Amino acid sequence: MVQFNSQNNEILIKVVYFGPGLSGKTTNLRVLHKLINQETHTELFSVDTMEDRTLFFDLMPVQLPVSGRTLKFQVYTVPGQVHYDSTRRIILSGADGVVFVADSQTDKMSENVESLNNLHKNLNANRLNIKTIPLVFQFNKRDLENITPLQLMNQRLNFRDGPTFPAVAISGDGVMETFRQIVQDSTTHIIEKYQLVRDPLEKGKILSELESLLPNQVLEETISSGEMENKPAATTLNYLGNEGEVTGQEVLEKAVLAVEDSAQLITEVKKLNAELEEKNRKLHTLLEENRYIRKFLEALFHHAGLPIITFSPRGLITNWNRAAEKTFGYSKAEAKKLYFSELVSEHSILDLQTLISLITSKKQTLTTPLIMVPSSGKTIRLSCVLSPITGEKGQLINIAAILSPVREGTSQG
Repeated sequence: MVQFNSQNNEILIKVVYFGPGLSGKTTNLRVLHKLINQETHTELFSVDTMEDRTLFFDLMPVQLPVSGRTLKFQVYTVPGQVHYDSTRRIILSGADGVVFVADSQTDKMSENVESLNNLHKNLNANRLNIKTIPLVFQFNKRDLENITPLQLMNQRLNFRDGPTFPAVAISGDGVMETFRQIVQDSTTHIIEKYQLVRDPLEKGKILSELESLLPNQVLEETISSGEMENKPAATTLNYLGNEGEVTGQEVLEKAVLAVEDSAQLITEVKKLNAELEEKNRKLHTLLEENRYIRKFLEALFHHAGLPIITFSPRGLITNWNRAAEKTFGYSKAEAKKLYFSELVSEHSILDLQTLISLITSKKQTLTTPLIMVPSSGKTIRLSCVLSPITGEKGQLINIAAILSPVREGTSQG
């Protein structure tokens, strides 16, 4: 869901790179970050783990001034591993365009199909339609042996007969072409959906300016896999946890630990003058990681286009984004004093209690319509996707609620 800032004449457009694990999503963003003019983007963030190159997301804000407006593209990737499904669902919230990065290797076709089905499911959970959202396919790793022919990949994956691009992301081939297409398609979709420009000539001018702002060059030389992993053009945070969903709350806990470790390092520096330089470097790294982790959480929760609320198993609200604040009329501080059930009308409270009981016992994601009550007292009918947020050992830590308007004529289950 595109965001408008009329005061600064800004339009924020969210693009998500989706696909199976290790298909090249993160590589695409790192190459894009290297190619695009430094004046039009900020730092690239990455969170890495032992199981998958990206645990939460890569966030690359690309600012493109066009026709007196500022189009800000926030480009994300999602984790490909199956057990990070709720993370993918949250990142897809409010997406304005999707790039599906498929792995061309023959033995990866089933993973491509599974990931595409997962994209359909998670878009649907966010009230987004895979048949209408701007969608571009990239068939990556075309330089490897034993790859699926492009025609067959197109038949198996490109159900919309949309734009496709063969690519070798690690060398930059096809990366900018893919991004250029999703920028054009998502911008066109938003212009037409919200009738931002009525004059076809003005629309053409905007798209032409976008085209001119994106470079045509490719990488001067192939980036080795070692460089991509060990010297990425990104601020990289490493998480070496066990299997299981890693939640926003756990990341916050890591941030707290980083501060505690920093204090310990300061003490050690005073005692060990011989290690002063190395200790200072570690201290700086820990403080920077703490700062960037908080940026991740702010981007994830507060810039989502739909209201997102997290609450404890007892029902007390633990997090509350800007869209929720606007919908219900409570500040974040006020919301954290409320129970989620206080936002639900008495007509829906039994349904909510039943769903929470199922989530607590079976840890499954459920969708239901709820009659909810903002601070104004005027009830509103919303579709609520309730998803469990579990810890490393499978214990229920929080419940996430993604809310969206109920469309007339749409059945709920």
